[in-house]
Amino acid sequence: MPTAGGVVAEGPDRNRPAPAGALLLQMVAIMAGLYLSSRFSYQLFHTLVELFTIMVAAGMFVIAWNTRRFMANDYLLFIGIAYLFVASLDLLHMLTYKGMGVLPVSGVNLPTQLWVAARMLQASSLLIAPLTLRRQISPTTVFAAFAAVTTLLATMVFTGWFPDCYLEGVGLTPFKRWCEYVVIGLMAGALVHLFTLRNFFDRTVWRLLAGSIAVLAAAGGFFAFYVDVFGPANLLGHLFKWCGFYLIYKAVVETGLARPYDLLFRELKESELRYRIMGESVPFGFWLCGPDGAPRYFSRNFLDMVGITLEEAASKGWLRALPLADKEAVTAQWEHCMADVSEWEQELRLSARDGSERRVLSRGRPIRTYSGEVLCWVGINLDITERKKMEEEIEVLNTGLAAHAQELEELNRELEAFNSTVSHDLRTPLTVMSGYIQLLLMKEGGKLDAEERGFLEEINETVMDMSRLVNDLLDFSRLGRKELQRADVDISLICWDVAADLHMTCPERRVEFRVAEELHCHADPGLMRVVMENLLGNAWKYSSKQEHAVIEFGMTDARERQVYFVRDNGAGFDMAFASHLFLPFQRLHTDEFEGTGVGLATVHRIITRHGGSIWAESAPGEGATFYFTL
Repeated sequence: MPTAGGVVAEGPDRNRPAPAGALLLQMVAIMAGLYLSSRFSYQLFHTLVELFTIMVAAGMFVIAWNTRRFMANDYLLFIGIAYLFVASLDLLHMLTYKGMGVLPVSGVNLPTQLWVAARMLQASSLLIAPLTLRRQISPTTVFAAFAAVTTLLATMVFTGWFPDCYLEGVGLTPFKRWCEYVVIGLMAGALVHLFTLRNFFDRTVWRLLAGSIAVLAAAGGFFAFYVDVFGPANLLGHLFKWCGFYLIYKAVVETGLARPYDLLFRELKESELRYRIMGESVPFGFWLCGPDGAPRYFSRNFLDMVGITLEEAASKGWLRALPLADKEAVTAQWEHCMADVSEWEQELRLSARDGSERRVLSRGRPIRTYSGEVLCWVGINLDITERKKMEEEIEVLNTGLAAHAQELEELNRELEAFNSTVSHDLRTPLTVMSGYIQLLLMKEGGKLDAEERGFLEEINETVMDMSRLVNDLLDFSRLGRKELQRADVDISLICWDVAADLHMTCPERRVEFRVAEELHCHADPGLMRVVMENLLGNAWKYSSKQEHAVIEFGMTDARERQVYFVRDNGAGFDMAFASHLFLPFQRLHTDEFEGTGVGLATVHRIITRHGGSIWAESAPGEGATFYFTL
């Protein structure tokens, strides 16, 4: 029998079946005795045969019913129930047989009708039974179905609704003969069906079952042609029937008592080997406990890891045998799960044989029978030591990151306060300077020559550039902290608004705007306006030297996403310097066109915050196209 990590050696099996020759000699000897009894009294012979078949059928039912919880399939249970009700009809047949005098029945027709009903029920059951090898049945439902069919057949026989099978002075009716032919056909079909599924059975058990069905089918031939119920054909038919039941007795009853593992089909023995191989091969520990929690199996890898044996676990209780850090609490939890018959899940701290601490997640659940009784507990033990170490390291890292994030938040608040202060302190003197320059130009402009007036205007322009740079820097620093407020945005409408504003700044310019209509996105409306102001503003600025400037906004499909673009026919740029486009204060046209170098950096930050990307394509003198996704 199996133990943890191995199999106990077994001695010679004294219960193996006898060789085929010995079995044949046994059958011949018993059949000879039965034949001799028929010479003394045919009623005695008939009673002995029928009693034997009834006892075999009842024994099959008892074994099948009481082993149903352990079977991998329900073939034996099905035919056990079927044969119980076949035996009940056989019992009525025996008690009403001619000459018995047990029941107040006269004539041969009624016992013959019961005989036909029993044979039809038996043959039909043997044909259907192989279907249960691959599916489960409800024992109570099958029992109730056979009880209903048997009751109906018996009622039809005793109330005269069943067709006549034997007429005095005439013999067997055509109905009875055809029923025997049908029985033979059903038996042949059952034999073929059983042959196709022979791998589900122990080889010896399958041969005995097949032999039983074949002999019972042959018996039908004698019962289809006998004339006298005491005649030789009837005698031979009963001898073949006894032989068929003797074979099924050897296959089910004797094997079930002497060698139950063979009876519970080859599938069970093979599955035991498969599950053992699986239990020893998987990287986690597989375990099995009885309904009382007593250990029955632990996989070798788990026992080796913690350094205990199955014997230690069996003598102390498996949890008490484990080197647990919190043994009492864990044991109490296990006992609570057993009492409530609930699923078990516990994280165990174990001291392994190498001195290290192992963290093991143990999970298990009760396996119940049809009646709800706990059959056993099965579960797994997962070594989660490395995972727990990683979780602890991640927890430490998260704590550090949280502290670092808090420090960054403080720095950001300080930086924002600094930016506000600096921008205020810078913009105030710049505003004052610009104001005084404007006053000076208004009051003394007529006294200044062209060169002096040009100096003042240049100073004022520089002051205005400085003011714009301060504003751009302040807006750029706030972008990373502004929370996105996503909504449906009509980008086409924003483009037309920005285009109108640009035309107002320089009405004399001839610029053609081509804007695709009804282009929408899901984004922050305010930030998308900043994006379009910068992109369209750049296109407006860098196409200013074109006599007929064209600025286009649209959408195309690229990179398997919707891609928006802004295109112009302006100055363009060398793609060798494209990597500098979106960096703050990086300008590719420093002298020809004004600007602070912050606009495209601002656009890049907004697009990135929306989960998108931005890139450009251009060539000097051929305009530029900026693409972005959201």
